[in-house]
Amino acid sequence: MKKLFLLFILYFSSTLSSSAKTLINYSIFIEEDSTGIMLINRYSDKSVEGKMISYGGYKWIKEVYTKSTPDNSSTYITPGKYAYGNDVENYTRPEYEIENFYFNFSYRKNDYIVDFISPEAIQNIEGFISRKETFSLATYNPRLAWYAGTFTPIKNVEDLNYISNQNSITLCNILSEKEVVSSINRELNEKLSNNFKCDDNNTLISNNSSSVQNNNTEDEQTKKFYALDWFNLDDPKEHYAEIPSSNSEVYILESEMYIKGQQEIDKFSNILFGHSANENDMVIIDSSDFAYTIYINYKDEGYISLKDWKDVDSKQLLEEMKSTAKDDVTNVSWIFEPKIYENKNVSYSYKVIWQDGAQTLETKILSLGRKGYNSISVVKKIDEDFNTKEFEEFALDFANTITFKEGFRHSDYKSGDKAAAVGIGGLVAGTLGVKALAKAGIIAKLLAFAVKFWWVILAPLVFLGSLFSKKSSSGETSSEKVTKKRKKRTKKTD
Repeated sequence: MKKLFLLFILYFSSTLSSSAKTLINYSIFIEEDSTGIMLINRYSDKSVEGKMISYGGYKWIKEVYTKSTPDNSSTYITPGKYAYGNDVENYTRPEYEIENFYFNFSYRKNDYIVDFISPEAIQNIEGFISRKETFSLATYNPRLAWYAGTFTPIKNVEDLNYISNQNSITLCNILSEKEVVSSINRELNEKLSNNFKCDDNNTLISNNSSSVQNNNTEDEQTKKFYALDWFNLDDPKEHYAEIPSSNSEVYILESEMYIKGQQEIDKFSNILFGHSANENDMVIIDSSDFAYTIYINYKDEGYISLKDWKDVDSKQLLEEMKSTAKDDVTNVSWIFEPKIYENKNVSYSYKVIWQDGAQTLETKILSLGRKGYNSISVVKKIDEDFNTKEFEEFALDFANTITFKEGFRHSDYKSGDKAAAVGIGGLVAGTLGVKALAKAGIIAKLLAFAVKFWWVILAPLVFLGSLFSKKSSSGETSSEKVTKKRKKRTKKTD
């Protein structure tokens, strides 16, 4: 696909400098992690231009849009239902390729900005606006890297309230954009500043939207949340549950509830985030106090060799993780370093400290089988009572209860079985988003996704914490409903 980069530069420069051009209105989209936005700007000369803004910067936006050019990259706009997980193929389906997509990268303090012009892309995006649907915009350079952002249209004040609750700094950043300051939002037909005010320190100081409306929205969210097809909610008990498609099972505590299948998990994600989920087969939630959420996704990649485990260098991995961190990360440290256990489970956990003092935690478990592996993310709040040793024991106890059926265990491998593209060392490096031990292929598939989990999904924990105090249909609070919670899981005995 030939893209005329020079012509774009000339056209882009002329359109931006035109004095006869007046901004009429704009539409706005929030990126899935609430740290970036997209603007569609409409002008008096009937031209329409797009803009993506990453607040605080995101390395792979810079890598893709500065080191590549429209001549050697391809861009895709894909419906949200297809754009999930960590596989580049999900975001780069040939039928959704944009033939002419011209872009220009620029810096603004710590922010990254990508301006783009593309009649085809704009037309497609307008369709998503009218249908109120989520979509992804992905740009792929096979020789470098790829980036995919998933965007949801902001349709009403309730959506803005959602952003405010998730990341008020992002909302204040939005309110300071020149388009937002000088023009009206087409969907709201008003200026956003009519509803929200921020001070000079980018702190939200006023929300003029209806509190009654907010409460109703929250109540509706709660109803939708508990209306999902939850297992172990109404009659909770400890038991083993099968992980879909994996030929494996996991031990469920009495104090946990879970959902299965992409369709139901998408509903879960839409309630909490407003968009479809990354690829997952199972989500487990601590229903007693919503202290943690566990995401499980089975990857049918083949047998993972353990031969390169000896090459795993935790110190080197940590240094590379720091080098790929967002600009507003002040420190990254291991909670516990990558370890491999007798049952062929590998796990690690690290903590991220942000410039504003916030602390987030990412814990990964790779449960290895004969034909693939379960990729498990444990998301947990870090508070004053957080105990590193106890959490490590919790994570390992959980990992130890994941068992593959006979014939599908890692030890059941036979010569001639499908082998994965990388060994365990390369897989660990790939899931961390670093290059050490990881082949180019695994990086191409995992990197854009993996590095993005610097923004750990803590948003649902805030929301779920508010649900904790609400009454269930039986009149019980969530804490009253589940009164027994063991500190450790029972390991399976044969």
